[in-house]
Amino acid sequence: MAGNWNESSEYVNKTYLDEICSDKPLIMHTSGGHSMLLNTKALEWADIDAAYAKKMGYDQVHVDKDGNPDGYICEVPVFQVANNLPSSVEYAKEYLLAWQDIAFKNGYTAVGDAGVIIPYAKTDRAYYELE
Repeated sequence: MAGNWNESSEYVNKTYLDEICSDKPLIMHTSGGHSMLLNTKALEWADIDAAYAKKMGYDQVHVDKDGNPDGYICEVPVFQVANNLPSSVEYAKEYLLAWQDIAFKNGYTAVGDAGVIIPYAKTDRAYYELE
């Protein structure tokens, strides 16, 4: 657990998200896709508790001074959570088209997708339908 718990007020954790929304799951997913911040309700929804943190490792599930998840997760736990998020092929297509607009506006003409179908099962079908 050493190294994960931080008393700094600059460290954002589930408490911060709970102040924004405490009555339903709230998840902030980084644009790189490898980390998430979850509020208390989202941690409960995802079954991320002290035992899960210990099993996955404190480098992937950060914990507070008492050993309870503080809301920050990365790598494998992120992919597990992402696979359980409600989604649809239509939503994936909307997201991909919006991202494409941003890429084009910034001069990108080609991109590589680093395995987005691993955490987002609907993406491969969305790519196929958009093609």
